[in-house]
Amino acid sequence: MCGIFGCVGARLRRADVLAALASLRHRGPDGWGVWTADIGSAAATAVWPPDSRRPWPCTPADLAPLDDPQEVLLLNTRLGLCGHGPASRQPMAPTPERVITFNGELYNHLSLRAELERRGARFRSDSDTEVLLAGYREWGPDVVTRLEGPYAFAIWDSRRLFGARDRFGEKPLYVTHHPGQQVFAFSSMPRTLFATGLAGGTVRDDVATRYLFDRVPPTGDATFFDDVRQIPAGCSFDYDPATGSLHIAPSPFAGIDPDPDPDPAADAVILRTALMDSLAARRHANSPVTLCLSGGVDSANLAAAAESSITCYSLTSGSDGVRFPDERQHVAGVATAVPNARVTFLPVGREITVRNFRQFLDDHDEPPLNSGAFLQWLLMRQISRSGTRVVVTGQGADELFWGYPWQIPSYRRDAEWDSVWRTDFGGRAPTDPASEEMVDIDALRYRELFSTRLPQHLRDDDTNSMAHGIESRTPYLSHGVVNFALSLPASRCFRDRTTKYPVRAAFSDVLPERVAWGKAKRGLYVDWAAQWSDPIEESVAQAVATSAVLSRIADVGRLEVELARGDVSPAFRWRLVALAHTEQAAAARVLR
Repeated sequence: MCGIFGCVGARLRRADVLAALASLRHRGPDGWGVWTADIGSAAATAVWPPDSRRPWPCTPADLAPLDDPQEVLLLNTRLGLCGHGPASRQPMAPTPERVITFNGELYNHLSLRAELERRGARFRSDSDTEVLLAGYREWGPDVVTRLEGPYAFAIWDSRRLFGARDRFGEKPLYVTHHPGQQVFAFSSMPRTLFATGLAGGTVRDDVATRYLFDRVPPTGDATFFDDVRQIPAGCSFDYDPATGSLHIAPSPFAGIDPDPDPDPAADAVILRTALMDSLAARRHANSPVTLCLSGGVDSANLAAAAESSITCYSLTSGSDGVRFPDERQHVAGVATAVPNARVTFLPVGREITVRNFRQFLDDHDEPPLNSGAFLQWLLMRQISRSGTRVVVTGQGADELFWGYPWQIPSYRRDAEWDSVWRTDFGGRAPTDPASEEMVDIDALRYRELFSTRLPQHLRDDDTNSMAHGIESRTPYLSHGVVNFALSLPASRCFRDRTTKYPVRAAFSDVLPERVAWGKAKRGLYVDWAAQWSDPIEESVAQAVATSAVLSRIADVGRLEVELARGDVSPAFRWRLVALAHTEQAAAARVLR
């Protein structure tokens, strides 16, 4: 993957461009590039590292040709997993009229290339970026409906800027728009917009309130910041510098009407085939591709789907006094059952320190939801030390196939469960106690896929992996798997009082029964408040005392009393500290 940034109408200084590159360096350790031109001009300036083998650090001298950046600027920091040689570097500019900066991977770029060559296209590189640009030249904005894989990109097309984000928002795309000044900018991270002075970093009260008190992340185009938006998942944008107008087009990826195979017994076979195809596509890279194996069925399926040997990394505490579930027995069972899985256990217990926790928060421009994200950050750091640059994960299976406990309409039928369902999740109690379908179950799945839970997980995945120069790939989010999942009614996933039945059945002939059908496996969390009670209490107290946004959205005096009495949960303390850190970090990054 890469880091991307661009602006139209801002005329940044060379120091601003240097700050933008520095803010995205961790996303692109293999290179950088800057392209700039005036609107309507046939002349452009492009700058790349003078030594491609040692691209960093980027120095002011390296940017000497950009003493006077022009009206349009595109920038890229590159993690080179697809494409070789100078013709693959970014921003890619075959002509000044059409230039691209791209973050992502197109798993179907070879078939697209062949189709475009039949239509007369000629290519100078083996890069998927060039295929995307050629596809845009051939099909215009409709090219996004042909792309398989995660992406966020922007194309300067003569006198307009077009960009898009993949179906689920696996890759981030933040924007800031000042129509009165006719200035527009985009980036992979909010910090770049702050570092260049294009956004102010003030935390939004409404978003902070929902995060802190309701555990709800920003949805739609909202972010935690007043003047920063995100392009919603699956959407594209079009910016016209002549008028300063920004148009965001809705996602073309409509839901799939339920039309499954009439034989439920076929579900497992269909999913098994789709996962094997998806994983095979995601194992192509200029680097070995490894698997994060948690011991649960989602990632175990991917180990079983591998048609050749695959290195698997799993967490273990490796230290006394560290509180999170030990999954070694589950993982060892998978390794025994799947000969292709070569498992390495990575101990992180001694890494769970206050210092690392603060570094983890520094790497997140928006606050993560819970301690599971911190453990993932530690795992990615350990994996990066092995030299690994690509990992695949089981992300998305729970949201697609109704895998969460609160989605279960048939587990419990008492008044307490119905009350929780109605109050906490906006559902309605089933009218027929024997029914396997909850009235609003489809709406709940759609909301968690596109608005709340999965977008938060994907944002944390991208931030945690890219913080260590690793690309994270998600086989469950391929078109084949997704379209199959969305075709299924809830009753095909809730069977025999079991969640996500097709997922469990897909490789049940290969995996140990307690992995395929077990219900004890849960996400990883660490009891961080108990781990470092004194420094955490100090951080919580400091957050409450100094946070401007907390003073606006909460009764600080009452909160201090509740904290002193021990009436505030560890999860709420987590959000207090994370929110205050987000506010402070954004303020520190804003260009003065």
